[in-house]
Amino acid sequence: MMQHKYPRLYSFTKNKNTSVAQFLTNNTLKAQFYLPLSVQALQEYQNLQEYIQTIQVHPDCKDSWQYIWGNNAYTSSRFYNLPYKNVQPPTPFTWIWNSKFCNELIVFSWLLLMEGNNYNCVLHNRNLEETTFHLFFGCPFSQNYWQQPDIHWNLGADFFQMITQAKQQFSSTFFMEIFIIGAWQIWKPRNNFIFDRGCPSLVSWKQIFVEEARLQAHRLCDSKRATFLSSLGLQG
Repeated sequence: MMQHKYPRLYSFTKNKNTSVAQFLTNNTLKAQFYLPLSVQALQEYQNLQEYIQTIQVHPDCKDSWQYIWGNNAYTSSRFYNLPYKNVQPPTPFTWIWNSKFCNELIVFSWLLLMEGNNYNCVLHNRNLEETTFHLFFGCPFSQNYWQQPDIHWNLGADFFQMITQAKQQFSSTFFMEIFIIGAWQIWKPRNNFIFDRGCPSLVSWKQIFVEEARLQAHRLCDSKRATFLSSLGLQG
């Protein structure tokens, strides 16, 4: 910790593996550092002296080492989460991870929110380059789909604000689950059109939407499964 807090001063240290207790027993410039110090290192030394005044030394106790997250217990999850502890992602991302759907749909919806791909909207106008946003939200073909589960998009709003508003206006608590399935079933007809020359239709969309909803419902607990299916007008 000290070497990161006072990096310039640390570069002049004679014993780079000294403990805090050892350092405090002989805290002199000549004993601990190669001289002369640079201006920056001297400034850090003065700051260190002020910090030392707040430390209480117990001669009978050994040094205790802690990880940067505040204790001496190491776990891979704590190490992984450390760089991201101050990251505040848009709220819809947390809704994705709270859903119980299979990883394929979760990763797909994450990519959709990231807008990591830019595809042709072949469902609307062939040979015209369109954005992912248009494919899933602005295309008349997809807008007809979203009317079925009664999800309405404010296309003039910021992207994540648009999703948040749609969730607030939605009548069911399973907004994200229905959104994920709906977007997935817009994506599949697109692929079917490209690779198999399928003919997308609202009737076929309703059928595959219901099939996917029933399939993913098995990943929910019994009480939520019944409520989820009921919100779609389906029976368990």
